[in-house]
Amino acid sequence: MLDMNKYQKMLLGLIYPNGLFETTLSEIGEKIGLNHRQSVKYHLDALVLQGYITFKGDESGIRSILPVNVENDIFLNIPIYGAANCGMATLIAEENLEGYLKVSKKLFNGNERNQENYFSLRAVGDSMNIAQIGDSEGIKNGDYVIIDSSKVPEDNNIVLSIIDGAANIKRFRKETDRITLLSESTEAEKYPPILIHPDDDYYVNGVVIQVVEN
Repeated sequence: MLDMNKYQKMLLGLIYPNGLFETTLSEIGEKIGLNHRQSVKYHLDALVLQGYITFKGDESGIRSILPVNVENDIFLNIPIYGAANCGMATLIAEENLEGYLKVSKKLFNGNERNQENYFSLRAVGDSMNIAQIGDSEGIKNGDYVIIDSSKVPEDNNIVLSIIDGAANIKRFRKETDRITLLSESTEAEKYPPILIHPDDDYYVNGVVIQVVEN
């Protein structure tokens, strides 16, 4: 599901969410830096086998490529935008599409209609490895967190923070004159609280709503 190369990631970026129409293999190849039509066809076929797309075409090229319609299916495709630290905020926050995380709608308890606000990140580090969200037993290194960017953070939420341009996942505590970001780890002594003051370069980019084990 996540084992795709850079060309397949680029193809998904072209195809989602609206599809491509009346587009030849050569035209697609120009967009992603591939000169051979058969190479483009190979990567498209791989995405079909993974369940991300469907297409119609003939020997001269592809006429239309469509993302798989998951509205009436049991899965959602959540875009993956890189990684976020669970320790100190050292990973630069960039919106580079790496692929899609296919997850069951059952995870969202009927709230999948908000899916346009959902995205996912890969967790790096162990400072949140006993932080419980839903049925998860913690956010482990390499797990994927699903974030709702439309949610306003409330006290005690686990949030995606952007600190000086770097992405970080922590427990959110709003105090009178500052925000405190807390770790929840089996090695708590390694991860002191992060204190955010009003003049710091800081904002919350969404609330973590689910964890998907890698």
